[in-house]
Formats: sequence, structure tokens, C-alpha cells
Amino acid sequence: MDRWLDDCALNQKPYEDVSGLGTSVGGVVQGATYLSHLPLVRDTSLLPLVTCLYSTVVRAARTVRIRLLMKVHCPRVTACWDEMNIPAVGPIQGDSQTMRQLLFAACCLLMFGPAAYTQQQQQPPTVRDYCVKVAPGKSADFETFVKEVGVPLNQSRADAGEFDWYAVVRAVIPAGSSAKCDYRVVYGYKGLPPEIPSSEQMDAALKKAKINMSAKDWAAKRDALTQLVDVEIWSGIDYAGTGMGKGSYVRLNHYNIKPGAMEDWQRLETTYWKPMVQAYLQGGGKGTWSVNRLMMPEGDNLPYNAMTVDSFSDWNSLLQGISFSLWSKVHPNTEATDAFDRLDRVRSRASIEVYKVVEMVNRTSN
Repeated sequence: MDRWLDDCALNQKPYEDVSGLGTSVGGVVQGATYLSHLPLVRDTSLLPLVTCLYSTVVRAARTVRIRLLMKVHCPRVTACWDEMNIPAVGPIQGDSQTMRQLLFAACCLLMFGPAAYTQQQQQPPTVRDYCVKVAPGKSADFETFVKEVGVPLNQSRADAGEFDWYAVVRAVIPAGSSAKCDYRVVYGYKGLPPEIPSSEQMDAALKKAKINMSAKDWAAKRDALTQLVDVEIWSGIDYAGTGMGKGSYVRLNHYNIKPGAMEDWQRLETTYWKPMVQAYLQGGGKGTWSVNRLMMPEGDNLPYNAMTVDSFSDWNSLLQGISFSLWSKVHPNTEATDAFDRLDRVRSRASIEVYKVVEMVNRTSN
């Protein structure tokens, strides 16, 4: 059976098998539609094998003898094909024990494979971003609070596995009373973000960090210095770079992606700009670049739903940016104007914000 499965996957015979279902299942579209609902099939590298097993079970389901076996071993699968009115035809040739094994493997893959695949999928990195305004004249006090309390507290929390990194960045442009955020307090996660810690959990975290302060006192001090404007959760799509640190400058490029164009935008960014960043880094530049989509909040009235983030090691590097002289070396067969015209067709730029990293901690233990 193993050799048969190998041959089936390598030769991609299942495409012929599925297309041959035709009138037996009410048309190719019906069989293909069923397959499209299986999350496992979204991994195209597994499509030949999954389709092959699917078509084998369909053919086997046409026989009265094998259909009875399926009712015992795979009642949920059998119900699907009963609804599709697959007729019973002549028996499939082959060893009975081999067919039992094949049917069992196919049923398990079709019914339980999607769940296993979902569990194995790597969760995207995410960021929880707090935009805050500082009370007038309290910026220095806030940064002292961050340094003396926020840094040791969140270093301890990061090392405990609550998140991967923590940063506080100060607004550079825009800044002042008209700016949405005076600071952003950002937590980075390797996967999906957990629930906000409870007061009891914060009490334990403060104690573990050896900070002589209760969660209630910590929150009161924070709220006396700052006012929360909003919270956003971002999902990372792609990334390149050497990382950012204290003193780095960060540019947030917010975009409004047109309906249905998110995947095209992601592809264009990673196809054209990511290689430029990689060439910049290979030439001695320092910084990071990432592509992100807004997970929360959601809605049609939001000013943006996507973002690229550029970080540079110092002010001059930020102003100079990535030189377009690299374009002809990285994309010798594509004009820059053509690439940016394609980008402009799928997105509009909502805003650009620049921040300086005031404090940052990274997880130091695994």
C-alpha cells in the first residue's frame, strides 16, 4: 500500500481520478467542492495524495461490499457520499486486506487530517499595540516609570513566556497635541496573543520581578501618567532584518487595502520590497522591515487595515532610507514605476508615523 501511495502522489494520478468522477457524483464540481472544504487540502504539497485517497474512497464506495466496510469504519464519510448519490457498481480489484487498510487511512486523513493539520500550522507572530497620550508635562515622569518599573517587570514577564518582546516608543512625527499617540506600548508574541492578565496575575508578576508595588498601585500610577487612546492587534505576514533596539527609529506606514486585494498587496510587498530590504542589509544596513495586517479592530470605517514597519538604527539612516539605486540590481527586469503602479492599484496610504524606541526588552530564556 505504501508503494501505491508513493506512486499516486508522485504521478499525480488523482487529478485524473477526480475528473473521472463526472456523472457518478453529479459532476466534477461537486467532488472538487467537497475537497475545497478540507483545510488539509490548502497545503498544495499534500493535494496529490489527499485527492488520490479521496478518489480511491469514492471508487470504493461504489461497491456494495466496500460500502458496508465503510459504514463500519467511517460512518461520517459514508454519509457524505450517500448524500452525493454515488451508485454501487462492480467490485474494485485488489487484495481485501489492502483495501481495508487503504480505506482506513483515507478515512482517517479525510476526517481527522484537517484537525491535525490545523494544530500543526504555525501561528503567525502578532503584536498588541497600545496608543497612549501622556498627561501634560509628564513625559519625563512616564519614561522614568517605564525604566524603573516597566523594564524589569516586563523582562521578567517575557522570560516567563508571556510574550516575546516589549517596547515603548516615543512619537517623533507627528507629535504634540494633534498627534494621536504620544507613545506606543507594544508587546510582541510568537503566536496569537493571550488574554490580558488579571489583577491577581499582575500581582504575581510584580512580586516575581521584585517590584514593591501591587497591581492596583501599578495601574493607578500608570493611569495618573497616561490615557489610553486605543488598542490594536496586528498579525505579521513577512519579515526581514536584524532587529531593533533602544534608540532605533521606527516608521509605521499605514495602508488601506482595497476590498479583496489583501493577498495581492502582500504578494507585491514581499515580491518587490522585501528583496530591496535584504539587499540593503547585505550591504551593511541595519534595521528591520515587516508586512502586517490588522486583526482587531475590524470594520469598513477604519482609516487603515494594513501596515509595513521599517526600523533604522539611527536618525540619519531613517532619513536616507533604502537607496533606489539598488532597484536595478535587485529587479533588473522590472521598472520601479511599474511595480509601484501595481501597488497603488490595490492600496492607498493612510498615514506615516515615526517613533523612537525609548525602552525595549527581549525574552532571554526559552
